[in-house]
Amino acid sequence: MKKLLFVLLTAALALPMMAQTKADEAAAMANYRRAAVPSFTLQRQHVQVVANRDEVPAGYASVTLAADDVWGDGSGYQMLLDADATAFGTIIPETGGLTTSGDADAATYAEFEYKIPENADGSLTTQNMVCDDAVTILIPAGVYDWCITNPTPGDRVWIASSNGTCPGRYDDFEFADGATYIFYVSFGGYNDQVELEIVDPTAPVAVEGLNVTVDGTNANVAWTNDHDPAFNLRYRVYDPDMAQDLFWDFDSDESLEGWMTYDADGDGYPWRLDAQGIDGSYCLVSDSYYSGALSPDNWVFSPEVKLGGTLKFWTANYSGYYIDKIAVYAIEGDIDFDNFDPEAFVLIEDNIEPGQAFEEYTFEIPAELRGNGHFAFRHYDCYDQFRIFVDDVTYTVPGNEPGEWTVVEGIEGNEYLLEGLEAETTYEVQVQAIGANETTGNWTEVVLFTTGEAGQVTPPEPEDPHMTGKWLVLINQDGDEVWYAMNDDPEGENNWFLMLTLHHYPWNENVPFYFMVDGVQMGAETDMYLPQMGDEAQTVLNPVFEGENMFYVPSTYTYTWGLQLQDGQYYLLVAQGPQTAVNEINGGKTVSSVRYFNVAGQEMQEANGMTIVVTTYTDGTTSAAKVIK
Repeated sequence: MKKLLFVLLTAALALPMMAQTKADEAAAMANYRRAAVPSFTLQRQHVQVVANRDEVPAGYASVTLAADDVWGDGSGYQMLLDADATAFGTIIPETGGLTTSGDADAATYAEFEYKIPENADGSLTTQNMVCDDAVTILIPAGVYDWCITNPTPGDRVWIASSNGTCPGRYDDFEFADGATYIFYVSFGGYNDQVELEIVDPTAPVAVEGLNVTVDGTNANVAWTNDHDPAFNLRYRVYDPDMAQDLFWDFDSDESLEGWMTYDADGDGYPWRLDAQGIDGSYCLVSDSYYSGALSPDNWVFSPEVKLGGTLKFWTANYSGYYIDKIAVYAIEGDIDFDNFDPEAFVLIEDNIEPGQAFEEYTFEIPAELRGNGHFAFRHYDCYDQFRIFVDDVTYTVPGNEPGEWTVVEGIEGNEYLLEGLEAETTYEVQVQAIGANETTGNWTEVVLFTTGEAGQVTPPEPEDPHMTGKWLVLINQDGDEVWYAMNDDPEGENNWFLMLTLHHYPWNENVPFYFMVDGVQMGAETDMYLPQMGDEAQTVLNPVFEGENMFYVPSTYTYTWGLQLQDGQYYLLVAQGPQTAVNEINGGKTVSSVRYFNVAGQEMQEANGMTIVVTTYTDGTTSAAKVIK
């Protein structure tokens, strides 16, 4: 099955093959030539069309015709749509042009209720056409016959070829309610071609921003997608030595990444891309006849892979009478294009001669080829035949049998909590969207995450609506950052207090601390108290850093409302509360239980050194803080 390209569904349309002689094809291909390059890309320079899923009114479909200057002469394209769906085979011929010569009369064009552009006419010299542009109309949803025409001065009104992913004419095509259809006309190597992209408002869109937050043996998986109503999630233990399938369909630039060509015979006709693959999609093509007879020695190389696996691919000849052949090779390491030597490659299979229909072949890359390298297709040892295609290549990287996925279906919302996973284990996870039409989108790329130790707990983030503002950093004179904190609402009526207990460090006695806000040292310019390491006290700072800013309450340690977890670090938060009583810092709540954790997240019996204190209150809420004891 062909992949979804971005959020667009590529139409799966049958391509009727039109009978052509080699002479006809040669004439069409005149003056066409490709330069040999070590790598290649689709490089389709279409007029850019941005489709909005939400802009089509109910009961209608949006139809866009986007056409390049295909022939370089300014002769553009039109689209003619028959709402009665009776024109195919009568007004729209099944083969050939709309006319055999000359203009199409006004009566013929009047048979089509909808046209792009809307003022399209059948004159060979008309300016009412689309060239290097895109035009969009709305039509009532329903079944239509249609064709895409090319009025050509001095000749006839042609109909676009069937060489792309969509034919240039169609019988009984259904335009769905609310959907967007974009028809692109471009040059396809030797003739025009049409590609169709469909935006279905009920189809799923890509899931983005997949991320995982680990909390001991639990993992919260979150993603971004505001379009689709539900999602599937799957996960399994990650095995770096697991066998995996790599797949290339050559229908996108991403699928072509890493592929390289080499024109060993130097005739300037290497492997190329054309829309003649399975289902009319793009595929690799090599020619032994192209504007004349050729003797190809064309190579195309895969991206780097781990050798020793299984190679599968589909291949076909253009004609059942003119038979080209290919061979499969492999090589360890890099390819030396400067000193290219076919003898450096290991022959896997020679004399592959498929018929006109696509056939699948399977070969094993020998196990003695170890490490990384490339496999290659070679088109050679033939003369004056026609062309050969390769499509839908799958390579199974050798390794362990893949583990079974655990699948969670029909998740509503953009996150899901995986609980009770194996401790200290690496997992892989993927998510896919389920559209309103109940079809599923592509799985995301795999995201890896590793669980923590058994019993390891990440303290919860407190639910305080005031936890915004500047970062306040407590630093000793050696430059060591000890705590982070925040202050908020400096101009507000309520003061915010940072409750700190500064305890004695045996390794750094009586070293004064200072405070920094946004990188500016505070205290030197004000009468703010600079506490000493030996102090066992709580310092209260008001947000403007002015006036008398401290008071003392003997205490072993204290903690604030909560803890901010950011970038893997725990940060003290500024708390709002009375200045007169330390025990009111928790807002007067009754404590139910207190648990202690070291900075690695391991639970302890009591506070010791740098300690994370998690407090649970009788009302079920929790807070957490980092303290020193």
